[in-house]
Amino acid sequence: MTDFIPKKPISQYSDAQIAALSPSQKLEASRTLLAAGHNYEDIEKRFGANEATSSKGRAQAEKNALKNDKAFVKRYLDGDVDARKKMAALDRIIST
Repeated sequence: MTDFIPKKPISQYSDAQIAALSPSQKLEASRTLLAAGHNYEDIEKRFGANEATSSKGRAQAEKNALKNDKAFVKRYLDGDVDARKKMAALDRIIST
C-alpha cells in the first residue's frame, strides 16, 4: 500500500500531480476512487489504464455500487433471480 489517498475530485488533480505519482500510487489512487464510487472511465482517463480499471476492477466497482443500492440489496435478499444472476456474474469476473 502507498500513502497516496485521493482527497478531492478526480478533475481537480493536475496533469503534473498525476504524472508525479509512481505506478503503485496510481493503482492505489484508482482503487480508492473506485471504492468511493467514481466512474472507472473517468479514473482511467486521468490516471491511465491499470489493474483497478480492468474488467475485474470494473466488476468490483459495480458490485460495490450494487451493495450500496438498498433496492438491489432488498431484491437480492428476497431471492430475485435477476439480482442473484447479476451478482454471480460479477463474482465470476472478480474471481478469475
